[in-house]
This record gives sequence, structure tokens and C-alpha cells, in this order.
Amino acid sequence: MSTPLDYLYVYLVSLMPFLEGRYALAVATILDLNPYLSLIMSSLGVLTLSLLLPTLVEHIDDFITSKVSQRKGYIACTVGPLYFRYIERLSKKREAISRLGTMGIAVFVAAPFPGTGIWGGSLLAFMLRLSKRRSMLALLVGGLTSNIIVFTSISIIKNM
Repeated sequence: MSTPLDYLYVYLVSLMPFLEGRYALAVATILDLNPYLSLIMSSLGVLTLSLLLPTLVEHIDDFITSKVSQRKGYIACTVGPLYFRYIERLSKKREAISRLGTMGIAVFVAAPFPGTGIWGGSLLAFMLRLSKRRSMLALLVGGLTSNIIVFTSISIIKNM
């Protein structure tokens, strides 16, 4: 029997970098939760990230960069190198995505592959200097599309 806390867990997983809504749906399936309620909770996570990240990403970038420049602590030693390696990987995709603009960010976010998603899309939008409004739209459309792709795939597999 599922509880409201189970669905809160799905929502919280949907907010996590590299997991986001699509993996929250997989977690909900493993926990045998109602798929439609799980889709709603996961989509609320997408909405939350889509509205917050375009505003926060610049501050997150500044924070990590300042910690790395100080060369002290967990963030400088662990998170910093991973973050800059990820930024380097995103930079390679920047050219192709910049030609498509807002739609390119939405497609990048929608692709249900590791390393794509709302967090990565918000970094790309930041790197491309997309307006916050366009970033929010691209992240929302891409995140919801990704959720629908994963939800449909899980539904098909469960009914085989």
C-alpha cells in the first residue's frame, strides 16, 4: 500500500541532478506506485526545476567556481572537477544546439539519455545566454516530453 510519502519521494527524486523526472518514474515503478499519480508528481518536479533553474544556474556556477578557486573542501575536490568535466562535454554540443536555440534546448532535455535533462539543459541555456523566459519554456517542454516518453515506455513494457 502506497502512502503520500512515497509520492513525495518521487517528487524529490525528480528534483535531483542527473535523475530528474524520467528516473523518478522508474523509481515509482520499482516501488509499485500508481503510475498516473507518479507521472503527476514527476511532472511537478519538472515544473519546479523549469521555473527555478534558469534563475539559479548562474549562482550555482559562481558558487562552484569560487569554491574551486579556493581549492579547499569537498566541493573544490569532488564536485568541481565533475562539474567542469560536464561543462566541457556540454560545450561540444553547444554549437549544434545553438543553431536550434530554444527548440535545441527542448530536444536536448527531452532525449532520455544520461547526461541530458533539465539540469544540463539549464546549463546549456546559460552558456548560450538564452533569456530566462525562453529557458523556462524549453526546459518545461523538454522535461514533460521526456516524462511522457519514459511513462509510455514503462507502460508498454509493463503490459507485455
